[in-house]
This record gives sequence, C-alpha cells and structure tokens, in this order.
Amino acid sequence: MKKVTIFITMVFCLAFAGCSNSNKDAEVEAFITVQTAMVSEMIKKIDADPTTDGVDDARKVFDAKKAGVKEKRDALKTVREGQVSPALFKKMNDANDKAVADFQGLKKKYAENFQKSDGALDKYNQLLKDYDSYFGNN
Repeated sequence: MKKVTIFITMVFCLAFAGCSNSNKDAEVEAFITVQTAMVSEMIKKIDADPTTDGVDDARKVFDAKKAGVKEKRDALKTVREGQVSPALFKKMNDANDKAVADFQGLKKKYAENFQKSDGALDKYNQLLKDYDSYFGNN
C-alpha cells in the first residue's frame, strides 16, 4: 500500500510540474509574440515614412503598447530555472536580439533621411533609448 501511495503521489507531482511548465512556456511565448509584433509595427511605420512623421508614428505604437509588453515581460521575472526549457529561453533571447538589431538597423538604413528631416534623428535616438529603458537589462 505504501508503494502505491508513493507512486500516486509521484504521478500527481509530475502532472502538476508538467502543467506548471506549459503555463510558463505559454507566458514566454506570449511575451515573444507581443514584443515581436510591437517592434515589427514600429519598423513598418518608419519604413513607410523614414522622416520625423514616421518616427512619430513609431513612437505612438511604442507608447500604446509598451505597458502591455512590459507587463508580460515582468511576469517572466518570477520564472525559475527548470520551469521553462533552455530552448525556449534561447528563443526568447534570440527574438529580443533580432528585434533590437532590426530596430537599430533603421538608423543606418535611413541615416540620410533622418538627417534631412528636422529632428528625426533625435526622435529616433530617444525612441531607442526609451525602448532600451523598458526592455533592456534593467
């Protein structure tokens, strides 16, 4: 009887751990999705109009979505080692690195446009700084 009780207890523990992991996996996936969507939308705004107006449009997207994205990211701060697979953490880091690189790449891609458009470069640099303050390693 003792062996059966131990076995049943182990089964419940494993089942609970599996549910916990999938829940944390879902939180990480949700963060990746909303962050990637926000950055993609910001990039599209600047690609469509690489002037002060485009940067202003990207700022509007950032301001509208930053709280929701940050909320999802902050929820991940409670994730402990083993609750999410190393592959999923790598996926999250890779997605973040790509988003930042793509967004920063606009500066080089549109350097001439930004310089010709009054204040565009300053606004773009401030947007990068604000993005980093929200989603950097703080």
